[in-house]
Amino acid sequence: GEEKEFARVFAARTSDSRKKQQLLQLARATDPRYVCPFFFGLTLHAQNFTTVDRYVAAFLEGAPYGVQKLLRYIAMVTRFSQVGIEEALLRQFVGLRPASLLMVEELLGNKASRLVLRVGKHVRALHPIIAEEMLKELLGGSDSWRDGLKDLALDFIKECVGLLGPESEYLEKLFTNLFIRRDEWLTLGLRSNFSELIRAVPNKTGQH
Repeated sequence: GEEKEFARVFAARTSDSRKKQQLLQLARATDPRYVCPFFFGLTLHAQNFTTVDRYVAAFLEGAPYGVQKLLRYIAMVTRFSQVGIEEALLRQFVGLRPASLLMVEELLGNKASRLVLRVGKHVRALHPIIAEEMLKELLGGSDSWRDGLKDLALDFIKECVGLLGPESEYLEKLFTNLFIRRDEWLTLGLRSNFSELIRAVPNKTGQH
């Protein structure tokens, strides 16, 4: 199958027997979200990579509160909309001018910035699974991380509208992707009555 082919191709790029074994283990993953070129590449190239949770935790360690706030926003938008946040808006979140020359690496620091990438003018997490693990780490560090989604989403809306105004075309597109579109990131075309973010909020009261 496809997973065996990924393992064969990536294993041919290393002589490290430990890496080869990790690639074979990944090919046998029961969660299909992990069977993709991104995670085979991460397993092969990331130094001391063992599991996603340890990888993410290592880069989040020591991140100050202000950086954690930016990372929570980036992770939520990546995980539940598969788009990014404009770098200019990230600067505004920390009180800088949109046209400031400060780069995302300087905003987030050398460690945490390893978890994100810049796509044009936008910043997003490396992968939706990385984004989900970031949310888990930054919203309490346990499987109950979804309990914090409602407040995170409300804070995000309030801060975005406060900075860009309620008539912002950019925010209209961003909020549509985040709160209205009903496609699943893993199974394109799968539809529901609510967006994936709304459905991820644990209780009915949080969905309104």
